This record gives sequence, C-alpha cells and structure tokens, in this order.
Amino acid sequence: LMRKKDYDKAEPLLKEILQSEPGNEEAVIGLASLSLNKGKQDEAKALLEKALKEQKTPSSAVLSMLSNIAIDSNDMATAEGYIKQLMDLSDDDEQLVLQLAAIYQLTNREKEVTELLADFVEKHPTALNVRSRLAELALSAGKYDEALKIVDAAPDNSPKVRLLRAGVITQSGKVEESIPMLRSIISDSESDKETVSAAYMGLASIFVQQNKPEEAEKALTLLLERDGDNLQALFMRSGLFFNKRNFIDAVADMEKVVKLAPDDPSAHLWLADVINASGDTDAAEEVISSVIARFP
Repeated sequence: LMRKKDYDKAEPLLKEILQSEPGNEEAVIGLASLSLNKGKQDEAKALLEKALKEQKTPSSAVLSMLSNIAIDSNDMATAEGYIKQLMDLSDDDEQLVLQLAAIYQLTNREKEVTELLADFVEKHPTALNVRSRLAELALSAGKYDEALKIVDAAPDNSPKVRLLRAGVITQSGKVEESIPMLRSIISDSESDKETVSAAYMGLASIFVQQNKPEEAEKALTLLLERDGDNLQALFMRSGLFFNKRNFIDAVADMEKVVKLAPDDPSAHLWLADVINASGDTDAAEEVISSVIARFP
C-alpha cells in the first residue's frame, strides 16, 4: 500500500501493527514517513524519538530519519549528534562522514572539516568520495599541489582515481595534461559507465573553455551514444547547437531533457528560449504558460 502511495489504507494497518507489536521498527518508520508526507514534522519526530528510547541498540534507520528531520529544521547541533551515533554503528560509511563534514562547514568549522576528512582517508585509503572532497577543499583554497598530493596518495590507479587526478590537473590550469588522461579513462575496459560519462563531460568542458565547440559537440555525441539519457550532456549539447543556430537539434535535445526531468522549471524555460529563438513564438509562449501553471 505504501509503494502504491495508498496512504489512507496503509496508516490504520501500521497503527494496528504498532499496537500489537510496540516498537516494531518498520511500523514506526512507516508512520513517521506518513507524518512527514502530511507536513507533521513534530509528530514524526516524537514517534521516532519514542522508538529510539525504547530500543536497546539504536536503529540506524530511526537515527537517519531523525538526523534528516533535524537538518530540515536547521537544528545542526541535534543533527550532528545523530550522525555521530550513526558513525558509531558504521565507522566506514563515507556518506555519513560527508554529511558531518557538511554540517561542520555550515557552522563555520573549516579546520574540523579538513581534520575529519583527512583522518577518515588515513583510516580508509580507498574512500574515494571523501578523498575527492578533501581534494576539492584544497583546490578551493588554491592549494593545487596539496590537492594533487591527496589524490596521488590513493592506494590504486583505478579509472576513478585517474578521473579525480584529471579533474585536479584541469582546475590547476594544465588542461593539455588532463586531455590524454581523460581519453585513456574512456578507452579503459575497466572503466564503468559513470566514470566514462564523467570523462566525456570533462573533455567537453575543456573543449568549450578552449573555444573548440566542434570537439566539445563530438565528445558529447559520443557520450550520448553510450548514455542517451545523460541530462548534463543533453543540456550542454543543446547549448552548443543553439550557439551555431541549429535550433532543430537544440530543441530536440531540450525536449528530451524536459521529458527526463519534468519537474525542473529551468529545463522548460530553456526549451522555451530555444523555441523562441527558432522563430516559433506561439509555441514558446505555450511552454512558458505551462511552466507558470505548473510552477506558480
């Protein structure tokens, strides 16, 4: 019933389960989710806090929901406490570390962010997402050599690590060095779909910066032949088509973007701009009217 979004029928059943089995975690999570869907955040919070007090061992699912509620309420101190409890249950979870780092950053504790991330990658050298965030912090501070050192400390030379290295080199301004690295990632049989897509996007971005739109378009087209639903690639290629006044293909790419991401107002508006530039003002006005109606 929950999967079918038939919440009115699901709620009494969940309450019945909880009455017969006090503390049933699935029922608690289900009822809390229903309360959140209705905008009753305090009700969901009270239900989860009661369940947490009754549990001998804290539940990661309950803690996770409580931390999300605290973040949504901008109660970062409470969220931090719940995330630290979650980390006690799972000390190798990269996403939890990144969440905690984000809270530190929001509360202007930059030094603690760096220390947290550096300590985690020292204990878990293969934690590439955390290593990537640590390198990003170094880059944002203009410390390119330090960022490269962080990447080079990774224990392997996998396509994902090479992609991260190429990104650091690109941001340091040495784009000519990163181009062959990105091409090697694309041709590497060990590269997964996500990594290959990111390498193609990296190439396209470099070519745009170098004012080589034809090369950028070629890279994006090769990417879309592999991953036809890549929103970022469709958006960028549409812009390239638009710049050379190829409105037919620009519209086609944006229509696909809108189909894949119907809840993104910016996609609809860019489609309207492209249609308007093509000379079909009536169709453009129709798109804009539908956007206003859908996103008042």
